[in-house]
Amino acid sequence: MKAPTRWITFGSWMGGDRDGNPNVTPSVTANTLMLHRQLALQKLSRSLRELSRLLSVSSRLDGISPELERWLKADEEPDPHVRALKDRYPHEPYRLALAAMRSRLLAAEDDEEVSWLLSPNASEKPEDVLKTKDIAQVLDLIANSLTTHRGALLAEGELHGCGSRSSFSG
Repeated sequence: MKAPTRWITFGSWMGGDRDGNPNVTPSVTANTLMLHRQLALQKLSRSLRELSRLLSVSSRLDGISPELERWLKADEEPDPHVRALKDRYPHEPYRLALAAMRSRLLAAEDDEEVSWLLSPNASEKPEDVLKTKDIAQVLDLIANSLTTHRGALLAEGELHGCGSRSSFSG
């Protein structure tokens, strides 16, 4: 099961009314895009938090895929909250993977230096930028692991519902 490729659809005219309205300057559009970005990050963060609470499957009761296990081992999370979760829930790999991804989202939300997003002169993105494909990769790893380890109902239910487009709109 793959994460949806189209997670968000913008239906807002705010800042995009560029058909001659003198009040809609490039700065207004840029600010609006940044507001949209922040809202999308907040909604995705809330969805990941809720999903991590629902996917509390213990690795003592069922295994996880080798791919997810490798990802968890490779993920060196500096966030103190995630480290505390690792201590508190050491046998809940799905919760930990989602918490690590949520930590990255919160860091992206707090990032004040995102002007490169809107700069026409920006030649390269910073290396630490969180991309949609990074989130999709983790959701795919979780879905595949659940599906191959007696968790298909969770993958088709909670995980699929959280990854649906409707979860990120409105």
